[in-house]
Parts: sequence; C-alpha cells; structure tokens
Amino acid sequence: MNLKYIITIAFVIVAIIGSVAGTSIYYSKSSQLLKSEVSNHLETTAVSRANNIATLLEKYKELISITIEDPDLKILLSKTKDDEDYNLWLEDVGEDLDSNIDAYKGVKKIFILDKDSTVVYSTEKSEIDSVKENMIRDVITEGKYLTKTYCDKENIVPCFSMGFPAYSSSGEILGAVIMEITIDELTQIASEKTGLKQTGDVYLTDSEGYMITPARFINENENFMEQKVGKEALEYIGESNPDKEYIIDVYEDYRGVNVFGTHTSIENTEWVLLAEIDESEALGDFRKELIKTSFGIIFFISLFVGSVGYVLSRKISSPIKKLTKKVD
Repeated sequence: MNLKYIITIAFVIVAIIGSVAGTSIYYSKSSQLLKSEVSNHLETTAVSRANNIATLLEKYKELISITIEDPDLKILLSKTKDDEDYNLWLEDVGEDLDSNIDAYKGVKKIFILDKDSTVVYSTEKSEIDSVKENMIRDVITEGKYLTKTYCDKENIVPCFSMGFPAYSSSGEILGAVIMEITIDELTQIASEKTGLKQTGDVYLTDSEGYMITPARFINENENFMEQKVGKEALEYIGESNPDKEYIIDVYEDYRGVNVFGTHTSIENTEWVLLAEIDESEALGDFRKELIKTSFGIIFFISLFVGSVGYVLSRKISSPIKKLTKKVD
C-alpha cells in the first residue's frame, strides 16, 4: 500500500481512538453532573413537600387538642349514662362540636370515644356505630391514632383518621377525640406539579407501601388505595433507615417504568413520601444530544487529523519517492 495512505490511515485511527476516549470521559462526567442536578431537585422537592405535610398534620393535631382541652368534654367523659346530668353535658359538648366542624377545613366528622371505645358523640348523627377495637388501644399505647387512607361510610370520599387521648387532671385516660379528615389537602400538597416536568410524581404511602394519596398516573377509575409502590421502592420504605433517606436510585415504579426516586418519612408518622421522575425524561433528551455531539466531535476530529496526516504524508513520501527514482 502507498506510504502516503498508510500514514493518513494511521493518523485517522489515532484520531478516532483519542476522540472516542475523550468523548466517553466527557459523556460520563456530564451524565454524573446531570444525575446530581436531578438528585438535588428531587431531594429538595421531597423535603419541601414532607415539611408541608408535617405542618398540615400538626394543624389537625392542634384542632384535636382544642377539643380535648375543653373542660366540658372532660366532664362528659368522666360521667356515665346513669348520671342524671349526663344528657345535658352530652348536648352541650355536641353543640360545640357541631358549630366548630364547619370551620375546620378538610375535617369530615369528629367523634368522641370513651375509654371502652364506645362512640359517645359524633358530628354525623348516623355515626353511633361500631368503631375498630384497636382505636382506643392505639390511642392509649401510642399516644395517638393515625390511619391509612380509606373511603368514608358512603364509600365516596377518601379519608384518614387522626386522634389523641383525653386525660383527667390526675392523668387518668378518659377517652379520645378522633377526626375523620379528607385527603384533599394532603393530595394538593403532594401532587402539586410545579417543577415536576411531564413525568414527575410525588405521593404518600404507608409503611406497607400502599398509597395514601393518588400518584400522578393512577387512572381515575382505579382504586389508588389498593395500589402498591414498586418492589424496589418498597424495599427502601421497609428498611426504615433514616441514613438511607434522600438516597437517589433508579428503580421500577408502580407502572413498571424506570424512574429516579427518593423517599423520606413524615415526622411522627409511619407515612413515607416518594418523589420520582421518569429516567427517560430526566436523561433521555440529554443523552440523545450528547450522543449527537459526540459523533460530531469524533467525525470532525478524525477529518481534521486525517487531513493533517494526509498533508504530512505527502511531505514525507515525496522525498522518498524522489530518492527511490534516483536509485533506480
């Protein structure tokens, strides 16, 4: 083969190898930088939403505390139905609850339990019915009561219940005040789409991975309360390790789609907030542009170096040819 072409090809090969190595490093560094930006955004979103939800729950706690600290309520719970003035105290407390509930945004009903878990009064007049036996037990042992999402009695409105114990002046447990609250405000905080692009998704789950608020891509006809998070996300939740909160990882979500995701616990609850975005959206367009750029760089470097090699090869091969002719 002509020496000129051998030198030119050698230059091109070296240029391709060098540019491929260089663009690979550039691609890797750029990908890491982008992943870091996505991670920071998801973490910021998760922290912000979790804090807002914790603040909302604290507001509900304060509303319950106001009811619990009502002296009339404590007098009522210290009495029995056999007491002559029981019904008078019941009527008085009931009137206060009925007048207050309309002012409590998101609160669907309030009911009072005695220490035997019997409903003493409910703002829904038809609600003098059975209550889960574990309610009063959890209130007593845990100092609070907080459920996962469920549908109300009419099976229409998704709600959760929250409650705290009422104590006598001597510290004796008298009963509890439970509020049934719609998830509207929780959902509004979690599902706010600002800054989430087209596939960003933020939602609450319980410790078993069942959704408390609906995720973005749950069909309206589906019961989101029966939907579990992705298997890998459930493993993160199940570990309940504060050191692993905010760690960003790629895993399959509830749709089977690869997402960047992170999670954080809601303070003083067993709830977990997940923040996710599709990997394809987070990196897809960037990868396409980077691949185009990389091929462009490789092509132009190879073309430039090949041209330089060609010019040099002519300068090198020309004297050799002349010398060869003289020898011949």
